[in-house]
Amino acid sequence: MPNPKLDIRETVARFPEQVESRPGRPAFNLFSPQEVALRENQLRLVQAELDLGPRIPAHYLLYGSGAPETREQSRIGGLPYRPRDLEWPKDSDGRPKEFVCQIDFSDSRFLLPELPGQIMLLFVAEEGIGGTPFTLEWYPHGLRDLVNSRELPQSNFTYPIVRGTPVFCCLYETYDFPEASSRIRGTRFEKWNSFGTPCAGKIGGFNNSIPPGNQHILTLESIRFLVAEPYPFVRRRGWNPSSVLDRLFWRLAGTVCRATGVRNRCYDILMIGDLGRIHVFEDASGQFQVTDESY
Repeated sequence: MPNPKLDIRETVARFPEQVESRPGRPAFNLFSPQEVALRENQLRLVQAELDLGPRIPAHYLLYGSGAPETREQSRIGGLPYRPRDLEWPKDSDGRPKEFVCQIDFSDSRFLLPELPGQIMLLFVAEEGIGGTPFTLEWYPHGLRDLVNSRELPQSNFTYPIVRGTPVFCCLYETYDFPEASSRIRGTRFEKWNSFGTPCAGKIGGFNNSIPPGNQHILTLESIRFLVAEPYPFVRRRGWNPSSVLDRLFWRLAGTVCRATGVRNRCYDILMIGDLGRIHVFEDASGQFQVTDESY
């Protein structure tokens, strides 16, 4: 079963005509359906008047609360799609590395070069212990004898990656516009930040952080959610925020929580130490590499 896709038309209908209330502040993030609607609304307005230049297909990763429907589907933390008899990756001191994420690229093959497998697992050693802190593993669909939750190694990781909160990934299929900033300069749209390359996790698309001559595969962005944010997740189990009262409640709760500094249990869903983001790319020799970047 492929990764779930965000229904863009339905999402925009829930936030009609919403645009940046304070243009240019803050730097634009793309983590929630509300932010997708904002971006789609602004793209519609700008593209009616301007040409934003070349566009590069990208699949942005939005996050849903709850376990994925299948073991193959993309997720942050949790139970990996991995053979049970395979030794767990370790750092140079023999300590197990942390499982960060699993990405199923089946829906995104046309964006990418040929990959070693359909499903990628990413592991990292705390504080970069062991020379090469990152480990990539690649697997095909169809594996049956998989590791279970009782067989996962115990670790004392200090990174507040997802703990006991299942999180799956949902795809927002769109485009990056690398020349957008220069194209809107001098127009009434120049302070809007929702074009170009938003701050978010994504597959494919444009990435100016990796060395020239390499091909971008994946960016995983550190994210933080305030309980205040309406629709912080793509889907909450058993909760359908479709009524006016639902929306009003979350906006009022947002005002209170921003004032008091209260955070929900998902605030540090993927805060990787002091890292800002992790990039996976194919280098000029055809090898797949991982690098990190701080804000």
